[in-house]
Amino acid sequence: MKKTSARRPLRTIGGHTDAVPDVVHLPGGRHIITCSLDSSLRVWDLESGAQIGDDWRDGGVAVLAMALSPNGKTVVAGSNDGTMRLWDIKTGVVTKLTGHTKSVWSVYWSADGERVASGSNDGTVRVWGVSSGKTCLGPIKTGQKEVYAVVYSHDTSKIASGGFNQDAIKIWDANSGELLSTVKHNTPVWSLAWTSDQKKLISGSGDGFIRIFNTTTWQQTAVLEGHKGGISSISLFQSDRLLTSASWDRTARLWNLDTNLQIGPPLQHKANLNRAAISTDGKLLVTGCDDAIVYVWGIHTILKDTGLEDLLCIPRVNTPTTTLLSSAMKKELEAEESLMDVDNVDEDDHLITRCICGQNEEDADTGKFMVQCEICYVWQHGMCMGYQHEADLQDEYHCEKCKPEHHQELLKRFAEKTRQSSENSHHIVQASRLSRPDSPTHLLRRTTMNSCDVALGESNANDPILQDLSGYITKVEDYPVARGGFGEIWKCLYHTDSGTTKVAVKALLVYATDQLEGTNERKLKRIWRELKTGAKLLHRNILPVYGYTSGFGKFVAMVNPWAEKGNLTAFLELENGALSTVRRFEILRDISAGLQYLHANDVVHGDLTGPNVLIHADGTACLCDFGLSLVLSEVMGNSFSMTSTLRGNCRWMAPELLNVHENEPVTLPSKISDIYSFGGIMLHVLTGQVPYYYLRNEAQVITSIISRVNPYRSRYSPVPDRYWYFIEQCWKTVMQDRPLTEQLIHVTNAELYFLSVIDPHYTVPSTHTATSGTL
Repeated sequence: MKKTSARRPLRTIGGHTDAVPDVVHLPGGRHIITCSLDSSLRVWDLESGAQIGDDWRDGGVAVLAMALSPNGKTVVAGSNDGTMRLWDIKTGVVTKLTGHTKSVWSVYWSADGERVASGSNDGTVRVWGVSSGKTCLGPIKTGQKEVYAVVYSHDTSKIASGGFNQDAIKIWDANSGELLSTVKHNTPVWSLAWTSDQKKLISGSGDGFIRIFNTTTWQQTAVLEGHKGGISSISLFQSDRLLTSASWDRTARLWNLDTNLQIGPPLQHKANLNRAAISTDGKLLVTGCDDAIVYVWGIHTILKDTGLEDLLCIPRVNTPTTTLLSSAMKKELEAEESLMDVDNVDEDDHLITRCICGQNEEDADTGKFMVQCEICYVWQHGMCMGYQHEADLQDEYHCEKCKPEHHQELLKRFAEKTRQSSENSHHIVQASRLSRPDSPTHLLRRTTMNSCDVALGESNANDPILQDLSGYITKVEDYPVARGGFGEIWKCLYHTDSGTTKVAVKALLVYATDQLEGTNERKLKRIWRELKTGAKLLHRNILPVYGYTSGFGKFVAMVNPWAEKGNLTAFLELENGALSTVRRFEILRDISAGLQYLHANDVVHGDLTGPNVLIHADGTACLCDFGLSLVLSEVMGNSFSMTSTLRGNCRWMAPELLNVHENEPVTLPSKISDIYSFGGIMLHVLTGQVPYYYLRNEAQVITSIISRVNPYRSRYSPVPDRYWYFIEQCWKTVMQDRPLTEQLIHVTNAELYFLSVIDPHYTVPSTHTATSGTL
């Protein structure tokens, strides 16, 4: 009979000198924190297994339990002397909480991040106010000799505690401390988990069984059998379909909650297990043991081998946001709602929601609104957690990375933005009596009609403004500051009643009269349509279109803000040596956020290069010239896009766009080709050198791209393995294998979080030999 081979861990991590009771994953999926009976907490890099920074120590007491705050910035730890500590991950500042008289075995955060529940060997449960550091509920005398597990329900209305006696699970009102229900058990309960829909409570017991209870009736509905020792830990993946367990039988196990059956063979260890923590993406399981060793397991492979990858699929759950908001936020939000001028909201705009992030945009295809979180920069349909619109609650969007507590600092800004939007929401300019153009910020308001629309026979009340600024623009110099394939850039001054503002005027040098012939009007409409699309896209990382002006060539010229620090390539030539890794990832974050916004609005950039990323005076990076290659290729013919791009910008160009065979159809730029270009941008930002900088002849560059020969890593300054690996993912030959735009956001923000929050002084070791890894 064939024996199933035992699974081996991806790696083991050693360093602690005593048992490891608990493990937590940090945001981004690359790092963990462990606690130990050796009195320390430590941060580890999962890729290398190396410890990051020094041990965290305070008081010399054994640490028994640990939990990470919802915003990922604070760790609470419980000790064997009854004390608890709040560790600020960024600063290392420690706040000590005292109240329990014996060991603290379990700690758990409320969803709003304002409270922490704890269970102790003194038989009590306490709830602590994080800001005050004091007990705000309790001590709740549970009647249990020892409390081993404590957990909040997802709406934070209840607390479940498990302990040592026959009344093993008790359900408490999280606000009053009132006992709501008692669930009989025949053995001590060591661990608890509540499903996100709150319909099931799962327990792990000292007898080795995992039990599932219906939270409406509190009747047992299933028992998971397999372990031969007490269940020290259970970890529920956010899909509510995958459960992991750790046991004193020296194994960790995976469970399919659709069938309540074990998945694959048990994961064997050399000592009793105290904790099994699953990563947020469900691909890694990290276990802490009595032998002071931490094990890292690749459970995604197990699920794939058993055909159960779908257990990692996360359904969209519509959970009322009001239940997740802190009481302080609710009061402030209610006060700010009263400031909104409802008379300024059109009846057709009933889907408008004001996210407390302060960002929203309409999706022209669906009529719904996009919202962006300023924490994670992700754009989605619906609305962001923290504010709900009663007319469209079913389309509510919950940003998993950005819980309400992230937004508390933004609430103050939300108040001012709400007042400003109420005052300015109907800044209407009639074309028939167009007055002197106002300041650039006001050019982003809507207008009912403009002169170009009148000439073309088009108008739409919802069109973005495209004011004719001719007569208010003057050249600073007699020559353009730059000339490229698309045209010339002139540094100009825009004159308003309040003064002058520096602007950039882009003149499109396309003389296409012979080609337009009888289709002149149709193609001009195409240009106007694309310019209005650019004017409609409002985002901090997209260069806004103020309007247009004449006198700079055959076609109208665009008017944009002037970027004081120039384009990305010029900026890096001057500043590369002085840029920190954090600053480089801030730039990449801005670029990926702008690209995410374009793609979410079904706009393809088509020419994402160093010269088409501008750097403002405050260091913000923004994208420009998106979509122009598609517009001009229609005016001049398909050959124009190729010709213009080859004038210096081919180094970022995806190979599928370089059509060298006459009989093959032309491939237009796409979101996937934009991802390829982002790989070159990432290389450019991290090293300061453009792709293929060592090839001076552009014909050689094109040959390399067509031949699928990527830039040589050895020619560049050292790039850490995980960065290079992700760049190569963007350059995948099979287009469908390239990352999604959302992954660009995740990678840049996760790395920036690590560099700026976890350890600002941490330098990642680099090598030129390894070409695989993960971010």
